[in-house]
Amino acid sequence: MTHKDNMEDPLADPLANIRKRIDEIDVSIQDLVSERASCAASVAKVKQQQGETGHFYRPEREAQVLRAVMERNTGPLNDESIAGIFREIMAACLAHEKPLKVAFLGPEGTYTHSAAVKHFGSLIETQPVQSIEEVFRTVEADGANFGVVPVENSSAGVINHTLDLFMKSSLTISGEVALRIRHNLLSNLGSLEKIDRVYAHQQSLSQCNQWLDKNLPDAERIAMSSNAQAVLHAKENNAASIGGTMAADLYDMDNVLMVGNPAFFSVHNVKTLVYHGDTIFDIIEKIRVPQSDVVSPMIQMLKKRHLGPMYGKKTGMIPERKDYLVIEEVPDVLHMGHVHVNGYTVYRGTTLINSGTWQAQTEYQVLRNMIPTPCRVPIFNLKTHKTMITNFG
Repeated sequence: MTHKDNMEDPLADPLANIRKRIDEIDVSIQDLVSERASCAASVAKVKQQQGETGHFYRPEREAQVLRAVMERNTGPLNDESIAGIFREIMAACLAHEKPLKVAFLGPEGTYTHSAAVKHFGSLIETQPVQSIEEVFRTVEADGANFGVVPVENSSAGVINHTLDLFMKSSLTISGEVALRIRHNLLSNLGSLEKIDRVYAHQQSLSQCNQWLDKNLPDAERIAMSSNAQAVLHAKENNAASIGGTMAADLYDMDNVLMVGNPAFFSVHNVKTLVYHGDTIFDIIEKIRVPQSDVVSPMIQMLKKRHLGPMYGKKTGMIPERKDYLVIEEVPDVLHMGHVHVNGYTVYRGTTLINSGTWQAQTEYQVLRNMIPTPCRVPIFNLKTHKTMITNFG
């Protein structure tokens, strides 16, 4: 009997019939998922006819479906696994109707990001922001459909700052996510003996204190604003970090270079500093220029050699051992993207670019008297150092 005959004979290959049945089941699952998506689209159409606008996500309906899924589960998959499969199916159907925009305490890869994906599925449009206050502001201004903020953890108790913001806001709680936190020591160094620094959020350092005392007693512990940021700094500085697996996956992609905020890098020998942060508001208020003047505060940053030269104002800053906002080397290009206004100039040989936005004016920007300049894309020529604006509007 030839090898080919052996592969085609179900009696000779005991897996053949099982694989055939799996293929048949897969076809049935795919047909049923497609039918479900069509039903979900019909629901959206009826809601639109009834005058509903915006998103069609209903957390109470999703909770009802997932409870039923777990109640009728007979294994072999556990309740959490089977609920996760159905959550992704519902997320895919919802994205087919209209993708959800979800704001969360960033950057990408934080545990809050993990909580957002666990609750809403992986097909949402994520909006990482820099503070819990900004999550509230983004949702209040219709910049996102939902926001995810930390409320409580098992070691430190409730997050009072979040609860205070709920008291001041008109937003309501629409769902709760219980996320099991698993801290991981992440490093490319290969062995514990080579690790002399550990980056992490202060709370994670505290939670892992006993393990670090036992296994890395001599390693310097450096507090960061988030564990996701810590993963990035550890990778850049040949050290270790504490973080979740999502952060490790995001910051270790071969085809994408994830950088911190701020970040300094060189492209074809053009030294570039990129930054996105609320410190520009403090400077605008101090020098008394309109929100549309984005280059004047950037000039002040260069003059002061600091991206946030005004400590103690509205922008909160963690008093870390190293000040990451210091401009240690004058760049060829300083690029920012705040206040959604396009602008550029040259100051003492440095090109300043604020790239603007694709989004039209939001209700929040109306309240702040901010007038964006959407669809105006700055293009910087790396050879001539000239900037041109292409308008896609």
